[in-house]
Amino acid sequence: ASQFSAVVGNPYNLWIWQTLFLALTVFIVAAGVTSGIERAVVLLMPLLFVLLAGMALYATTMSGFGDAMEFMFAFNLAKVKPDTILAAIGQGFFSVSISLGAMMTYGAYLDKEASIGRAAVIIALADTMVALLAGIAIFPLVFTYGLQPSSGPGLTFITLPIAFGTIGNGILIGAVFFLLLSVAAVTSAISLLEPIVAWLEEGVKLSRKWLAPLVGAVAWVAGIGTVLSFNWWADFHPLAAFGVMEQMTIFDVLDFTTSNIIMPTVGLLMSLFAGWVLSGKVVMDALGDGAKAWFPLWRFALRYLAPLGVVSIFVANVLI
Repeated sequence: ASQFSAVVGNPYNLWIWQTLFLALTVFIVAAGVTSGIERAVVLLMPLLFVLLAGMALYATTMSGFGDAMEFMFAFNLAKVKPDTILAAIGQGFFSVSISLGAMMTYGAYLDKEASIGRAAVIIALADTMVALLAGIAIFPLVFTYGLQPSSGPGLTFITLPIAFGTIGNGILIGAVFFLLLSVAAVTSAISLLEPIVAWLEEGVKLSRKWLAPLVGAVAWVAGIGTVLSFNWWADFHPLAAFGVMEQMTIFDVLDFTTSNIIMPTVGLLMSLFAGWVLSGKVVMDALGDGAKAWFPLWRFALRYLAPLGVVSIFVANVLI
């Protein structure tokens, strides 16, 4: 805990790591979809899965495995509240990059014959599988050594290193875990940077070799507030006038508003656009003949169920 506090308490350390991380992301995106992103993802994603599966398998041998499974999978209706559902929606959107432009950007590179429906199902299933594997790999460590099953940076950089330090081969397991975490971070950052670069590339007609560093530089400047949230500006609460954000730093505000407000709102607008603005023919042409069987149900859900669900949760979260 003291080492983590020392690292985040020094903004100069964070700026160095922020610069290196963005430089790697910019380098991959600048190389293009085929030469950069595709090569990186083809290598990194299988590595991520293999490392995660290995850690999950090892976790099954720990004494806290049963408690971890109960913590993850035991259903408690009393804990399901509007803000819980809204947080789940935000997490779902964030996890598969809905509302961030990544789906549309990568979709533009898909072969015309590729099945969008099949790709969507595979993405959702793979994302869920990786999330479950991550939980199975992490929480047995937490419960075995009587640590607090929290979330966020505290779990990742304080609780887990303590657990790694108390088990055999903990250094090796910890190194594998943080390598895995770095892989996930890089692939996620690529998906966040690519939509902006691709959009600018079409609009201003500049090479991505120039645009990627420019966008990366803007991201670096924008990240100053998040870096300072852990040290110099730790007591600065920009939206303290709003009750739910009273104690939130700049980092916390960005995290909360992105996951719980911006992404569900954009997802709502996307469903309304696809359901009501785009004609059925345009959508069917994009989905292909294989979608004829489920298209009416999908369009009904997109037009009515999805918007109603998101709006209802928003309203309930405000009123309750």
